[in-house]
Order: sequence, then structure tokens, then C-alpha cells
Amino acid sequence: MASPLSLMEMPVEVLQRVLAHCHPREVSAFSQASHAAYNLIYLPNDQYLWRQLYLDYPFDHPEIAEQVRLEQKVTLSLEPRPTINYSERLARLVKAERAASNPPPTLAEETDAFKHLSVSCTGATCPHSTSNPNDDQGETEGLRAHLRCYLRSSFKDTEAVLSKSKEKFFVTKRNKSRCFVYDLRNYTSETRWGPFTPDNRVNWVHVEHLMNVVWMNLCEHPLRSLLRPKIGASAVRPHSATGNYLTDDWAGVEGVWRRYVCFMDYRDLFSYNLLHADNEGPLDEHFFNDSSFREATRLLEVKLKIVDSSILAGLNFQLPKYAQENRRRPPIFFRGASRGPEGTESVIKGCVYEEEDGSIRWRFVRESIYDSSPQWSSSGVQIGDIGSSIGVIGIWTTTVHDEGDPVGPFWLFKNDEHTEVPVMDYT
Repeated sequence: MASPLSLMEMPVEVLQRVLAHCHPREVSAFSQASHAAYNLIYLPNDQYLWRQLYLDYPFDHPEIAEQVRLEQKVTLSLEPRPTINYSERLARLVKAERAASNPPPTLAEETDAFKHLSVSCTGATCPHSTSNPNDDQGETEGLRAHLRCYLRSSFKDTEAVLSKSKEKFFVTKRNKSRCFVYDLRNYTSETRWGPFTPDNRVNWVHVEHLMNVVWMNLCEHPLRSLLRPKIGASAVRPHSATGNYLTDDWAGVEGVWRRYVCFMDYRDLFSYNLLHADNEGPLDEHFFNDSSFREATRLLEVKLKIVDSSILAGLNFQLPKYAQENRRRPPIFFRGASRGPEGTESVIKGCVYEEEDGSIRWRFVRESIYDSSPQWSSSGVQIGDIGSSIGVIGIWTTTVHDEGDPVGPFWLFKNDEHTEVPVMDYT
């Protein structure tokens, strides 16, 4: 009887097909088994294996994404694009993923990891925002949070069967994020009542907490059966959301959107903040472990149309000077309707503009259904590049901004216009 083939005696095509089902880290480990294994992985005759590993991660097919950008006239670079090196691209992404979960020892290494991620995701370096540019620790935390906002591995996978310890990890993670999100001290005129720093940069630590709260709520039954926003590196690519992206709508504003909003009972919100009024540090996360605690999640349908700048009249909102003078991406003004449970519909007015740090900001108000006066204001930031399918994350609160007014997170993302939005409330 013939002796069985050793692993490296198998046809190269068979070995590559087997390895294509592994995680890139496992493939890298296999390459260290022998010289033959190393040559198979890192000195192949073609890019088949690395191309399959990249596409199964999963990320957009770069060649298809490039063609879409050309069709939509999205110019990301003036330099001619070289042949795609899948091995190099995947190495960047794995490095960024590792940096988010196991922070590198230095800020320089972490910055490098983020740069690799943004180049791979968008084809250009994304705007770099920090929690405090004069504070190394704040900068590190801001960068790390920015990384996690981009990576699917940062969020709970509802399709996977999780161990008790992993489930507990996500429960604790949400409660810590609730501590930050529902801490009223984080919302002042200095932060523009949104996830921003006093020097008008995006506060990525705040943004990550907002995403954690909404996403974890959507992982609960029965919300887990509803369409959720896309997450992960492929979702932050430019124009990955549906839209025409015409000259006057460079952000893809027009169309049908889904909007999830979350909120505490006002009595709970007031009690939570009052109990710790004298505490200068983080509030107590154990408040959310009480079996009687409830957090509501509401799904709204939002339909938007572009209008002229007169829509801002009477809204007590002044566009930043940089946005007013921006000729490359002039502010987009919109009006629309927000439909909630029981068929109630209210008017939405607002604008989208590019800030000086390169971030895309959304600000809008929702009018009262009773007297059409501005009642609720929202302020958020686009995650990733322009028109990304991951959408906009932000904070809603009142328009008067009185001390003790309610606040909560929202997640706005583009919806297929032909898909019905099942508006609902869940507590």
C-alpha cells in the first residue's frame, strides 16, 4: 500500500484552498513550520491565497470598489493606483485589529496601525482626531477608540454562540458605556451638546460609547431581527451607502434613512445623575444592573430632501466659518419627515457640513408635532468616509439645552428606498 502524502507534497492548489478558510494569523503561523511552508505563503506564483483571505475577512473587493468610485466620480488620489497587493493590505488590517484589542507599547506604533487601517478602508488617510491634543493619554485613548469604531471585532456578534464570560464582558462593556453616555456633565456648550471636544474635534471615546450602547441594545430580542447598520472596515468606505452623490449632494443626504434612538426614563436619568452629583469621577455602573432598570430603543423612518439655506432661519444655529467658506464641499441643507410609532410624523430641518478637522458633521432639529416649534436637537458625526454605510452617530437632546434636560444616543444610517421601515418602540 502506498504511503500517505505529507502535507507539503499535496498539490499547491489544494493547500491554498485549505488555507483560504483560515484566519490570516493562522496562515502566518503555518508559514513558520518549514522553508517550504514559508515559500508557499510568502513567495507564491500568484495572489490567489492572499486575495481569498482578504475577501473572506470580509472587506469590499478593492477592484470593484475602485470601479464604483470612478463611476461615482469619487477622487481619492491624484496618483495612479498600482496593482493591488493583497498580502500587504491584509497585513495592515490585521495589525490595526491587533492594536485595537492589544494596545501597542507606544503611541507611534498605534498611530501607524490606524494609518494602515484608514488607508486600507478608504484609500486615503482619514482625519485624525483626538480627545485632547495636549494630553498623550487622551490622544492614545482617542486613537484606540477610533480604531475600535472601525472594526467589526469590537462589537458583539449576534450570530455567534458566546460563552458566559464573553456575554458578561459585553454586558459590562455596555454598562460602562451607559455611564458615559447618560452622564449629563458630558453635554455642555463647550462640547456643542454632542460627541466633541472643547477644541471642536471629534471625541472618539464618546463616539465609541454611543455605538456600544445602541449596538448592544439592537442585539437584544426582538430588536435583533431588525435590520441593523453595517459595521466593520468595509462599512466605512466612501459611498458604500446607497445614494446618487451628485455635486450638490456630495454626502448622499437625500433618500430614506433608518434612525435608532435610545433613552432612559427621565426619572431614572435624573436619579442617576443626582445620586452622584458630588462625584468628580465616572458615575456608578452598578446602577444599570438593577433588574428594574429599562432603556428604551425606538426605530424611526426618516425621509430627507435637499433645500436652500433658508431652512436654518429661526433654528438658532450658526454654521462654522470654515464650513461657510468651504467651496469643495459646501454645506448641504435639508428638510424631511420623521415617522414614529402609531404613524406620528414630525418635520426635520438641518444641515451637513465638513469641519476643519475633516470630519463630516450632522446637525438637525425635530419640530414638535403639536405647534411646529423646534423641540429636539441632534448633533452627530459620520463614521468613516463620506457616504459610508455605517452611518452617523450622535446625541439627541432638547433645543433649549437647560440643565438636566434629557439626552440619548442615536444611530442614523441609509436605507434602501424600496424597503419598508418597521417603526417601533422597545423597552
